[in-house]
Amino acid sequence: MYKWIALFSQTGSEIVEIMKRTNRIPHLIVTNNLDNTYSPELYKLNIPILLGKHKVLMDYLRTQNDWKVIITLHGYLRILPEDICLNFSIYNGHPAPIHLYPELIGKDKQEDLFTYKDKYAKIGSVIHKVTADLDRGEIIISEDQDNDVTSIEDSYIKARELSLKTWIYFFEKYQVQI
Repeated sequence: MYKWIALFSQTGSEIVEIMKRTNRIPHLIVTNNLDNTYSPELYKLNIPILLGKHKVLMDYLRTQNDWKVIITLHGYLRILPEDICLNFSIYNGHPAPIHLYPELIGKDKQEDLFTYKDKYAKIGSVIHKVTADLDRGEIIISEDQDNDVTSIEDSYIKARELSLKTWIYFFEKYQVQI
């Protein structure tokens, strides 16, 4: 049995959706969102939330070597230190088909999928192992579909749904029991 630690920087709404759709609950949620502007549903849950600056959070993770941990990143907007990447099983959801278009590595690439629609025939999402090199780890799961986005907002909505689909597959079909 593994313990699941979920990290986010933005709202944490993806974690809430994953919990609803899979009935899996993280043992700990970690965020560097110091403004406390995350999903109100996270406040209602009886899950510990560790809040702090990136360095403090990484120092905490370094102390978690006494149990098996799976860490998932859900819009955690910091690069993890190499020692953290080497010592844990860490997976990141990336809301663009980097398995088809490696140039979509990085933040907010959903916008490029609309802006350069003629260049990108597919939209998609991947879950990849996390390494110290940004979005360069082994791709574990990919999901893509024809690029039929009609706006930047539509691109974000469709990327979110594809991302949720990959996470659900990750937890239900691929990954060990948490």
